[in-house]
Amino acid sequence: MLIIIAVIVLLAVYLLIPCCNACSYAVSGDGFSAEVKGAELVLRLDSNATTGYQWSVSDASDNFSCDDGTYMPDRNDKNLVGSGGITQFHITALKAGKGTLTFQYKRSWEGGETGKVCALTLEISGRSKCLQIDKVSFQKISAGK
Repeated sequence: MLIIIAVIVLLAVYLLIPCCNACSYAVSGDGFSAEVKGAELVLRLDSNATTGYQWSVSDASDNFSCDDGTYMPDRNDKNLVGSGGITQFHITALKAGKGTLTFQYKRSWEGGETGKVCALTLEISGRSKCLQIDKVSFQKISAGK
């Protein structure tokens, strides 16, 4: 009887404690970098707000959520007119599966003239309490401006 109680307690503890040992890694390429920690991803895209172009999410999978992005000027060039920076997005996995986020670098006026268009594809594994972004793929769909 004592063994059965011990097994039930161990099973209950296993089900209540998150199962993750979150993996952390970074990827980068031409015009982007990403840092992954478990179900969280921080994406940084090269941008220059002085041109009038801004990155925005134009299409998103329901496998994850994404904020609106924050522009940050280059630290070394804060006082230089026309200097660039990055736009940083925080993405959180919501469920396992594969999904794509499409980003557009565009102007909000002039009919929304579009520059670059890029797609971020994520493969997510795990259960609801323990999701892991396993694979990150970033692809430029159009070069634009």
